[in-house]
Amino acid sequence: MVGPEITRRMPYIESLRITSLQFLTAGLLGAFSVGLNPLFLRRPLTQGMWRHGLAVVVGFYGGTKLDQFLDWTRNRTVASIEDYMAKHPEDFPPEVPRKYKDVLLPWSPVR
Repeated sequence: MVGPEITRRMPYIESLRITSLQFLTAGLLGAFSVGLNPLFLRRPLTQGMWRHGLAVVVGFYGGTKLDQFLDWTRNRTVASIEDYMAKHPEDFPPEVPRKYKDVLLPWSPVR
């Protein structure tokens, strides 16, 4: 089993989902704020390694909270739009589906 077959058989656990925002905040906080500090102070990078781990944990937690906040704001916006559409159906008439022949423009080959 290689490739997509493995991912189909693996269980999906929502709490173990890592988003790009969590990854970026953990990496940026760990690399830039803590990783560049010893360089400016002219000390070895391995000095104070506990700070790197702490910065990654804090950055990951901050990314998780920021991701939850962005999801909440998106859900609130979508809910308010759907509520408005439900209360004012006259502003949103049902759309007639377009056929493919109506979308195509007339075409004559040039030889």
